[in-house]
Amino acid sequence: MSTAAFDIGPVSVETLPLNHPGGGYGYRLAHAGKVVVFATDSEYKDPSTEALKPYVDFFKDADAVIFDAQYSMEENVEKEDWGHSNMFTGVDMALEAGVKRIFFTHHEPVNEDRRLWDNLDQAKRYLDLQDPTSDLQLELAVEGPIIDI
Repeated sequence: MSTAAFDIGPVSVETLPLNHPGGGYGYRLAHAGKVVVFATDSEYKDPSTEALKPYVDFFKDADAVIFDAQYSMEENVEKEDWGHSNMFTGVDMALEAGVKRIFFTHHEPVNEDRRLWDNLDQAKRYLDLQDPTSDLQLELAVEGPIIDI
């Protein structure tokens, strides 16, 4: 999987191709010792450690990852090859990569807010089962707030 790296002023940028119909890229932005990864519009069809390694490496030690969680696990199966993911995959990858905070976004347009909050609650319970001592913070991305990294 080929990556590109360049600088925009003091910000270092790395890109990684993502799995989405028509293509797409993830962006890893580093500045002043902080790292934010933006990785939406991607489907992770093969959950094996080997298949996820390039993405986990890309997320490695990020202060924040903005992650495509458009679907529930059931919807992800029903809409295979649509190029989107789910919160559980995000939790697994973030734990493996040592991410501090993950913001779930790119929500299914037909889902009401209550459904998004229910999905987040399920993801938090999943995190507790996978690693009850983890400091990983799970959040829904919402419009408006400014986040300190």
